[in-house]
Amino acid sequence: MGVDKWHLVGSWGKIYNELIMNFKHIIAPLVALIIGLGAGFITQMTVTAQRDQQIAYLQSQVEHAKRFFPPEQSAVSDLSGTIKSVSGNSIALDVSAPNFYQNVPLLRTVRITNRTTIIKFEQKDSTTFRNEYADFQKKTARLPTGPGSGVQLVPPNPFRQTVGTLADLKAGQSVSVTANENIATKESFDAASVQITIITLALPGRGPGQAR
Repeated sequence: MGVDKWHLVGSWGKIYNELIMNFKHIIAPLVALIIGLGAGFITQMTVTAQRDQQIAYLQSQVEHAKRFFPPEQSAVSDLSGTIKSVSGNSIALDVSAPNFYQNVPLLRTVRITNRTTIIKFEQKDSTTFRNEYADFQKKTARLPTGPGSGVQLVPPNPFRQTVGTLADLKAGQSVSVTANENIATKESFDAASVQITIITLALPGRGPGQAR
């Protein structure tokens, strides 16, 4: 009977030791996980706080820099930029701000109406312009010289001016737009006139004035 008693005590001792060992195996990873999550949370909170501080600092620097730039113009009736896209009778115009710190829309919707005047300024081919300029030099050489001559010739224009249509407006073109109202901060408006500047550059291996 005594042997059975001590045997029972020994068995309970082994079971207790196994429970302790299993408990350690479970608790140790769990504690490590909790510590890792806590450290990650603290790190994230620190990064967020630092980011907020940096944003606040940059905003204060921008507000400070605005003092050194002139205020926006009271009225603006013309803009220049690049056509981003054409949709129906409207163009999306990508414009440049007068300075970096002015709060104006950089993408404008310009509506072309039946009262809008479209003018094309297309670069003349190099042969035509060269001949016109040579003729201008000859005429200039025949002019009287000296004080009181008072005669001056206008040099040839490298661009040919023609009347355009809505179909002439293409994405990527440089244009100047005017309106009959103040469009300083307007995101969309009707155009009174649109001037298209078309420049054709000679490519290697092509003759003067040949288009792409």
